[in-house]
Amino acid sequence: MKILYITKYFPPEYGGIETLSKNICDFFFKKNKKIEVVCFSKKKTYLSKSNYYNVYFFKPLLNLFSTPISISIILFILKNYKKYDCIHIHTPNPLIELILIFLPIKKLIISWGSDIVNQKILKLFFNPIQFFLLRKSKKIICLSNNYLNYSRELKNFRKKIVIIPPIIKKLSNTHKVKNNHKINILMVGRLVDYKGYDIAIEALSLLPKNYNLNIIGSGKNKKKLINLITNLKLNKRIKLLDKVNDQLKEKYLKKSSFFLMCSTSRAESFGISILEAISNSLPLIISRVKGSGMNDMIINKFNGYKFENFSHIDCAKKITKLCESKKRLNLFSKNSLKLFNQKFNRKKIETNLERIYY
Repeated sequence: MKILYITKYFPPEYGGIETLSKNICDFFFKKNKKIEVVCFSKKKTYLSKSNYYNVYFFKPLLNLFSTPISISIILFILKNYKKYDCIHIHTPNPLIELILIFLPIKKLIISWGSDIVNQKILKLFFNPIQFFLLRKSKKIICLSNNYLNYSRELKNFRKKIVIIPPIIKKLSNTHKVKNNHKINILMVGRLVDYKGYDIAIEALSLLPKNYNLNIIGSGKNKKKLINLITNLKLNKRIKLLDKVNDQLKEKYLKKSSFFLMCSTSRAESFGISILEAISNSLPLIISRVKGSGMNDMIINKFNGYKFENFSHIDCAKKITKLCESKKRLNLFSKNSLKLFNQKFNRKKIETNLERIYY
């Protein structure tokens, strides 16, 4: 079987979807499937074979509503789609989805990244395209039952949907709360509006000076966040780190007291960084967002706490509650790993993933 996997971006670009896509492609390559990848590049158009399979990167001409536009990627798909037994697309990817609904594809698999939540104008025009693409597909992969149950776009296609959480490379399964006085908080993700980093920064301003925050990520809001950190005089207590490899990220996971996620909407469809955190036995503090896949990875008062969405005050209160007892931190740490092992068994995920092509 020859598979064409289409995704918006792919490593070396950094992010949850990029990680998810690469792990899927690596898995099928190891299963002796012939797989090639098509994606956009922020720098240049080129072919990479560094993953042992071809990855075609296309630099877009422009971005419209955060959607990359490239004539070259369309021409590549039109010229080559007949070569593949299956096309697997990670959505949303509006321009390419429009092309695919008109092509006589042998088998179409959709990995549902997220509903379009924040861009109302794009959603208005894009909904019919998504509907026809979903109708054309053979299988639809959704990461989370929580997300599926709140998705209007997916409600008419439940018979095609398979819940398959992400495959992740488990970094570690040992984590002990340090007995020192310092509390290290970790956040990971793109620096964009819905991630709620401003909430975390404002919460930290209400906490004692032994609380420190490390943020791993890059994005358009970096300068805005630096200004907020400076205005609140938190420069010595907050680190912004980008271009962090897996080895360095693992070091930060190991030295952190807990993991914080302040995303404010269902644009946070899952949260692969949260999954990495609980695989590393970290307790959680997350925002209370109905219908987000974040909820799959936390049981309130078992391995962490949820705080009221948009409330930096409640966020600070929940952080204080978690950290006031080393015994509680250690218990929640063990419970995070327990939850990961129960709900995200790698063999089961891989078995279900392999079945979608048959």
